[in-house]
Amino acid sequence: MRQDVAQAPSAKNRQDRSRPTAPTLSATLQRAHVYVAMIAIGLAGLALTGAGLLAHYVGIVQISARDTEWLTVLLRGLAILAACLVVSALVAIGFSRRMVERLGAPLRELADVAHQVRFSRSLNARVRLSGIAELDELSHDFNALLDEIEQRQLSLQDENAHLAHKASHDGLTGLPNRALFETRLAVALEQARAAGERLAILYVDCNAFKAINDTLGHAAGDRVLIEVARRARRHLRDTDLLARLGGDEFVALIRPVHDVVDAQVLTDDILGSMRKPVVLGTGGARLSVSISIGVALFPIHADTPEALLMAADQAMYRAKQSNRRGASALAELPYGSGV
Repeated sequence: MRQDVAQAPSAKNRQDRSRPTAPTLSATLQRAHVYVAMIAIGLAGLALTGAGLLAHYVGIVQISARDTEWLTVLLRGLAILAACLVVSALVAIGFSRRMVERLGAPLRELADVAHQVRFSRSLNARVRLSGIAELDELSHDFNALLDEIEQRQLSLQDENAHLAHKASHDGLTGLPNRALFETRLAVALEQARAAGERLAILYVDCNAFKAINDTLGHAAGDRVLIEVARRARRHLRDTDLLARLGGDEFVALIRPVHDVVDAQVLTDDILGSMRKPVVLGTGGARLSVSISIGVALFPIHADTPEALLMAADQAMYRAKQSNRRGASALAELPYGSGV
């Protein structure tokens, strides 16, 4: 026993039904042909009417045998035919211009939008509907293509931004990496030199970090690094920059600073934040962590990015050698400096 199953309309059929019915291009051309035929019929009628009148008056001329009247009627008939031709030509020209405008305007708009997309990269431009079925279908497809291109462009921009962030930031802590920090430091030095300001470099290193990795594992070491970065960042301003150079080394760019005292106060705050043990994992195990910090100021201790980082690094190693749990040291003054 057969059962009739109603087939659900496809998405395209539903989309076509939802669109307003528009005259097709062939229908528009057929209508133009009808109008031209009507004009031709009108011209023929006017010509026949003029010919009948001319024959009628010519008969009168033959009856009356007056040559001047015959010539006058003939010229009058020719004038009527000429007037009909002029009127018909004007009507045909006006109609053709209207049809050309109706068919040409959507195509010109499509060409303008394509030109904007190609040369101006204006992907938000769209083609309006014209009311002619074939041209509307072309406009729909062209606009859909622009939508796809725009979405791909946005996806590429997001992907490029993500890749650029990964290339310039540390994957574990999310902080800027060495390459980005060195670029920012060079710019900051030029700006500080032009403005007559001072800036400070804080070189931070975790004490006994290798032992933490060897005894507790890399997961515990990663947790320590993340916590050191979080606690140090909490004491910095929005204008300051904290970066991870690699391993267990961090560096902070502080700008502006008034004097060494300001940098030392900030260093003490960061050291104090590490007195609280670091919680490792979900088991609740706690680990006491200490850090050493070296401080160098521009232009007191160095006036180039490389020299400033080296001065802060050397000061950090002196702080480590002090054998104190959590210590800081100030960079030495350059030889012969009068500051």
